[in-house]
Amino acid sequence: LSVLSESPTAPWKLLSVRVRCSPKTGESDHQLALNRKQMFDLHRIGDRCMIVEEAICRKKAENGGLKAREVVVPRPLRRLFEVTHAFALSLQMEILSSQAEALRRGAWGGSAVGSGKGARRDAPG
Repeated sequence: LSVLSESPTAPWKLLSVRVRCSPKTGESDHQLALNRKQMFDLHRIGDRCMIVEEAICRKKAENGGLKAREVVVPRPLRRLFEVTHAFALSLQMEILSSQAEALRRGAWGGSAVGSGKGARRDAPG
């Protein structure tokens, strides 16, 4: 992150976003790995959400629609956090879903879960 000038009203600028994720499903993980387009889109959306947050607060302050005591403070970093948090949760759910599917198919670890050699079988009661 950077600020484009030393002015108190200077907008924030998102320089880069790096997501470190190493999904493991026991199968080919290339479909879960983030590609450049996804990283670019996350960067673009993150940058845009900060710009929009600052513009909304600036417009509210200029319109004078606020009570005399209220001060509008833009929170672009909070908006950026909300966007990246939603992205991270979505990615985590996608990975967990793929892992659960791999377990269901028995593709994780080379054998079906709960069957085959070494599986525990309860004696009939």
